[in-house]
Amino acid sequence: MDTSLTVRNMRRESWAHMLHEQAASGLSVREWCKQNQLSVKSFYYRRRQVQAMVLDAAQDTVFAEVIKPKASVPISDKKNQKKNTVSRPSLRFLPGTL
Repeated sequence: MDTSLTVRNMRRESWAHMLHEQAASGLSVREWCKQNQLSVKSFYYRRRQVQAMVLDAAQDTVFAEVIKPKASVPISDKKNQKKNTVSRPSLRFLPGTL
């Protein structure tokens, strides 16, 4: 694993927490930055970095459709001596997601 990438992601997660704290504070960005000894320019830089991280993560997302089966498969529970049926769903990956 690339250590510099891990450190960068940890830093951005810390920045995401900072952004959440600012939003939850009810203060303006300028006032929050003043109280937390951070320049407004740095705040917006960090926000852009977090947004870029979120967009990168979203690009790695794969969507799949779960298709409900038409028939069930019988199974037995030997411990409780019961017979049940289980549906085995199938997956279909949507075009352009792989």
